[in-house]
Amino acid sequence: MPLKHRIGYSSEIMSDNLLLLIPTQPEYVPNSHARQEARKLLQSLVVETCEVTACVAEQIGFVDAGANFESVSCPVCRSSIAREWWSAAMGEAHISQFSNLEVLTPCCQTRLSLNNLDYNWPQGFARFILKATNPGIPNLERQAVDELERILGCKLRVIWAHL
Repeated sequence: MPLKHRIGYSSEIMSDNLLLLIPTQPEYVPNSHARQEARKLLQSLVVETCEVTACVAEQIGFVDAGANFESVSCPVCRSSIAREWWSAAMGEAHISQFSNLEVLTPCCQTRLSLNNLDYNWPQGFARFILKATNPGIPNLERQAVDELERILGCKLRVIWAHL
C-alpha cells in the first residue's frame, strides 16, 4: 500500500515498531482533552524514550501493520481473500477518500465494510490514531486498553506495525 493511503506515519525510511490504537468506528475523533489524557496514559505505559502522539487526519485513512501485514480473510465464511481483490477494493474505496468502505465479498457475497475484514495482523481505518513509536513493551494489557477506551469514549483496535 503506498504511503499516501496511510495516516500517522513518517515518510522516512527506517525500521520502527509502532503501537497504534484506533477507534473501531473509522470516522470517530475524540475531543482534544480526551486525546491528551489518553496520550499521557499511554506515555506512562511505554519506555521513557518512546514518542507518543495523538494524530487526527482530515479524512479517513488505512492504518496498516506494515511488514506485519500477512493476510485478509472473510469474517463470515472464513475464506482467504486474494490480495488482488483486496487491492482493487481498496482502490475503489480510495476514490471516495475511504468514506464508503462497503464491499461485496468475493467468497460468500456478503456486504460488509473493509474495516470489518479479518486482517492478520489487525489493521483498520481511522481518522484518529494514538501512536507509540518503539514502545519497548511486548503487548498492551487489556486493563490499559479498557482505560484508554474509557478516556477516549470508544472501542479501540490495537495494531502492532513494523516499518
